[in-house]
Amino acid sequence: MPKVSVIMAVHNQEELVSEAIDSIINQTYKDWELVICDDASTDNTYQVISEYAEKHENIRVLKNEENHHAAYTRNRCAKEAKGEYLAIMDSDDISMPQRLEKQAEVLNNHPEFDIVSTAAVTFDETGNRAIRGMKGTEYPFQKPVSPGLPLVHATMMMRKSSFNAIGGYTVSPETLRGEDLDLCFKMRVANFNGYTLHEVLYCIRERKQDFKRRTVKDALCFVKTIRKYYKILNVPRRKWYKIYKPVISAIMPNFVMFFYHKFR
Repeated sequence: MPKVSVIMAVHNQEELVSEAIDSIINQTYKDWELVICDDASTDNTYQVISEYAEKHENIRVLKNEENHHAAYTRNRCAKEAKGEYLAIMDSDDISMPQRLEKQAEVLNNHPEFDIVSTAAVTFDETGNRAIRGMKGTEYPFQKPVSPGLPLVHATMMMRKSSFNAIGGYTVSPETLRGEDLDLCFKMRVANFNGYTLHEVLYCIRERKQDFKRRTVKDALCFVKTIRKYYKILNVPRRKWYKIYKPVISAIMPNFVMFFYHKFR
């Protein structure tokens, strides 16, 4: 049985998924499996990932006959996972070689932690690294509640038992683009204890067109999610003014948001 199960949801990433998979294959830590679910891709993604599964016995491939999106697909991977720990891996990103080793070490040595994340950098379609850095908070669930993510979602490694205890990702139209935000709030409500390694162990692909993914409709759903958990967590009303930031971001032109994130 592998110690770590890396779970990956993929949809129409035939040109990029190989780089993501290779970054897992090249990990210094070897006690892992990779569970990939193709979310009804219409390109050659399923063929690409199937070829990896044929060559590597610790890579398993699933397929959705209909497009169910990331939350459902990651939950399906998690259900099939055999490892004690679950590590998120996005299908167009890159894990640095020591990512799994260093995260597993934290969970092995600190039973008090449910989850460990890392710092990350972004890179664009030209291959330029370190457009901006993200590191989250050292103890993400001990900081005051805020509308944003207290950690970098794609870098997370968590105990499967903890993931199951909160029911995994919420599958709902209202969290379609914000399943990561909802998951982090669920962790906070459940009094999870987490830790962030402030070492860059993950690279997030961030292209100009990526800022078009989230619409004003999505942003309003984010606000609804935040309001829901603010009530549960008894956040004082005087602090609610920040929850509308996603809507402001959504109405800004794409190029403005790209350069804001690039140079902030």
